[in-house]
Amino acid sequence: MNMKKAIIIIASTAITLYTIKNRKKKNTENVLYYPYTLLEKK
Repeated sequence: MNMKKAIIIIASTAITLYTIKNRKKKNTENVLYYPYTLLEKK
């Protein structure tokens, strides 16, 4: 379980950094919300 949580946290942080670089796109809110939906499902 700890490994899965660590992978999700790393993935979410990588996605957030990527979205911050590409702030011009309006999909940033959906991408930021996506990792939280994955955490809620598990």
